[in-house]
Amino acid sequence: MKITNKNKLCPSFRPNEMNKGLVYGVVSGTSKNPQVVYLEKPEKVTNALYALASPVHPTEIFKIAAPCISDKCKNWRADKSCNLAKHAATSDVSYDLLPACKIRKDCLWWEQEGKSACHRCKSWVTNTKQMTINHKLD
Repeated sequence: MKITNKNKLCPSFRPNEMNKGLVYGVVSGTSKNPQVVYLEKPEKVTNALYALASPVHPTEIFKIAAPCISDKCKNWRADKSCNLAKHAATSDVSYDLLPACKIRKDCLWWEQEGKSACHRCKSWVTNTKQMTINHKLD
């Protein structure tokens, strides 16, 4: 499906500038079996929020969404669709229930791939290391 709304959010954003985007989930589990815990209220990315991830990269701890940059992204295809969304929608891991995600109405993956991508987003982490990630939300 071609995406026409440039205001859609990429749910797997790799920050290239500080203070852009929304943190909408926290990664728990392990690098081989990550599980995203979705925030009740997404938080704007700030330097202070990024500092909480130290010493690892923020995308190892946080699910970050930001406006899609379309053809400036290496995952954008000539048919005006996101290859990463397509890949996520066909990955092996899937969950029965849709996650309680607060960015769904604005999500590029949801618009392009629907439930197929959404069912897998909980296990889709932008960056991982070979280490256990176990953060609890209070």
